[in-house]
Amino acid sequence: MRDSDEWNEALMLKRAKRLAKIALKLWPKLDVGAQAVAEAELKDKKRQAAGLTVEDVGGMRAPIKKLYELLEERVLRIDHDISVITTKKNRTFYTLSPFIQAIPRKNKLAVILTLDYQELDANALGYCSDTRDWSFVANVDLSGVYCDLHTKDDFEWLSGLINKAYEETLT
Repeated sequence: MRDSDEWNEALMLKRAKRLAKIALKLWPKLDVGAQAVAEAELKDKKRQAAGLTVEDVGGMRAPIKKLYELLEERVLRIDHDISVITTKKNRTFYTLSPFIQAIPRKNKLAVILTLDYQELDANALGYCSDTRDWSFVANVDLSGVYCDLHTKDDFEWLSGLINKAYEETLT
């Protein structure tokens, strides 16, 4: 290339094709299963969240923190392999993929469950909203069903949804 008398688009494309063939021989296509990718992503999220606790989540004041602790206790009772990933804005429960996200609000704990709103039973419809139609939910990166927890009594209807979200994330 340095010694060539001419350098134009056609020569650039010809060289690019030649180099692309060499690159494919040197670095073949990476063939990794979806589970390995999910495991690596979860490991990276755990690394990023290392050292963060519930105290680091903005807005997690005493009454809301108590609701969060009850939520965490119920979720981890399902399976001890569930991971809790903390950010400055929320805490998310993972198997290999997220299935519940808890976000502190002024006088409540907002919970997003990765469920299809259309598949909820009539009782749950009265407590939940469908986030898939919402353009924005502050401090949330999951979509699905949105529920507000105000008191520990709310766990009576939420427990079944927690189990359902967990089971669906495993399939």
